[in-house]
Amino acid sequence: MLKRLSILLMLIAIIGCSKEQEEILDGNKTQKTNAYNKNGGITSNEFIVKYIPDLTEAQKQVLRDKYGVLDIKKCPCADPTLELWRFKEGIDPKEIEERKNTAHEDPELEGTSFNNKVKLQDNGFESQLFTGNLEIAKSRMVDANQNIAIAILDTGVDYVNGGFTGGFLYNNDNDLPCGESGQVDIFGWDFVNGDNDPFDDNNHGTFVTRIVHDKLVEEGVQNSILPVKVFDKNGNAEDFDILCGFKYALKKPEVRIINLSFGGGFSNALMDSFIEEERENVLIITSAGNTENDNDIIPHYPSSYDDPNILTVAAFGNATSINPLATNNGYLLAEYSNYGKLSVDIAAPGGPYELNINEVNFEIEGTSFACAYATYKGASLYVPGLTPAGLRNVIIGDCTVFVSGLDDIRYKATLLQ
Repeated sequence: MLKRLSILLMLIAIIGCSKEQEEILDGNKTQKTNAYNKNGGITSNEFIVKYIPDLTEAQKQVLRDKYGVLDIKKCPCADPTLELWRFKEGIDPKEIEERKNTAHEDPELEGTSFNNKVKLQDNGFESQLFTGNLEIAKSRMVDANQNIAIAILDTGVDYVNGGFTGGFLYNNDNDLPCGESGQVDIFGWDFVNGDNDPFDDNNHGTFVTRIVHDKLVEEGVQNSILPVKVFDKNGNAEDFDILCGFKYALKKPEVRIINLSFGGGFSNALMDSFIEEERENVLIITSAGNTENDNDIIPHYPSSYDDPNILTVAAFGNATSINPLATNNGYLLAEYSNYGKLSVDIAAPGGPYELNINEVNFEIEGTSFACAYATYKGASLYVPGLTPAGLRNVIIGDCTVFVSGLDDIRYKATLLQ
């Protein structure tokens, strides 16, 4: 009953906001964007642009002047064609929309999108006061990136106090400065603070990374993990940093899986196009969300993008303690997990997981960690030459199909511990 009420209320909200949405035809593809955040106001006085390749800085400046851009943010280490345009404070939201729509049709721009805000679901994690140490990070790097590298876009990783064993961090293996920042790209990047130390000051990214790392170590699978910090200490992110982090991960030749254990209610046309462009190169594993919603009705992004190289993961748990008559040996979709017969592919163990970080015991659960478990499974099943679609099918094939209990997800199947 509560689940149905939640869906009804969300539908009312969506219908009420529908007139704020726009559809922009781009060739044969319809891009749906939204200038408004969940509170009904414009996201900010800014939007994201993607230049056509090979424009000079002078040509870019001509475009900025043409649209009245006051300030910019670039995408170091990732993509020189991506840029965040900022306009004067207090500008009319409709004026921002008009400028964005006009820019979208500009022949010197490949695309535009609003810089929506994304927040990790409240999880009770407190921002920590520890700081990174690049010398310690270097000691935690692998000697060489063998077999498969996994990029994790999140709050970073606590490589100092996180409880990791041995070398596990990606080895960039060069001394080249990164973009305009001038810092050397060593083992990952922090797009929140704009530096080369993606240290975790929230813990969410460390928890995700620990699940992937611990299971791979347990099975003796060689790997390296590329931490990409796109969320701040309070679990907040912007689409621009997520896009930059995504393009950064794609530049690493050994990265075959990208873990995205987050999501929200607004799509981003640029992200959708980036994922589609990489359909032959990388598998994206995403979490379905923790709001008990049907993603077929209320889309959850990035998990709701309809691309063949995305695997969307719900969470399941042991329901016997709640319902002694539960089927499937007590396993059912977790009560908090989102679902969707068309948009959510499989389930995986969502917890509770018990982890010790800096001598503090944590018990965690959620689709973020089900996503992490599926990421570990994908890395353990990967063999060189396997395509993203092929790896996706191998992961699904490793699941156990249940006759009942998982009827609300596409393959009615789950990975088992």
